[in-house]
Amino acid sequence: MQPKERRDSGQADLLRSRLDAIIDMNRALVKPARTIDWSFLERAVRRGLRG
Repeated sequence: MQPKERRDSGQADLLRSRLDAIIDMNRALVKPARTIDWSFLERAVRRGLRG
């Protein structure tokens, strides 16, 4: 069973802050996350879960 596709309504949730506003994007542990090819990783995990 595939998860339902989430659609963005274009309206920001007024009670939640965006993670990039909360997290210091210059921290040493955050910087590597910008270099990861997340779409490749997601596809690889999907293939592994099917297999």
